[in-house]
Amino acid sequence: MPSRREFEKAIQRAGSTGQRVAFLGALLAHETGLGDRLVIVGGSAISVYTKGAYISEDVDIVGGKAAIGAVLERWGFRRDAPYWRRDDLRLLVQPGRDRYFGNSDRLTSIDTPYGPVMLAAVEDLVIRRLVYAKSQRDPRFMDEAALLLRDNGTDLDQAYLEHEVRYEGVEREYREAERRAGRK
Repeated sequence: MPSRREFEKAIQRAGSTGQRVAFLGALLAHETGLGDRLVIVGGSAISVYTKGAYISEDVDIVGGKAAIGAVLERWGFRRDAPYWRRDDLRLLVQPGRDRYFGNSDRLTSIDTPYGPVMLAAVEDLVIRRLVYAKSQRDPRFMDEAALLLRDNGTDLDQAYLEHEVRYEGVEREYREAERRAGRK
């Protein structure tokens, strides 16, 4: 069980934003006992996949909120709903739902010096970014979707991705993201 000081050393040892997110996730997965039921999602997962080319302001985590909160409090985070924060470490954690609702068969396990951490499926991240691009009309979300498509294009479950694109009604946005990624 890492102490607060050991946790701080681990985070300070990380060389990039993506590593910080991965280390935090692995330590939390172990400490909470959630293991592979703790999943890094949202922009923070994109930070890991893109090795820091995209930087999220917070760490979005799916898993048991109560267990996550108890560990974060022990590590010196303070509650600032809906977040837990450690300003000295520049960490802002937002626990989300208690379980992952995407394609759990496509979750990615990343090994860290502190154990594995699960990341949301790239396909689910692309879909969420396209939905946000459409509903919020913010070009940054389109850029993030294109970045994920460009960097992970050959590893995607294309049938699942296209099904979800149709289901969410983001066909136009998907075509644009593919164009920006150089895929079409």
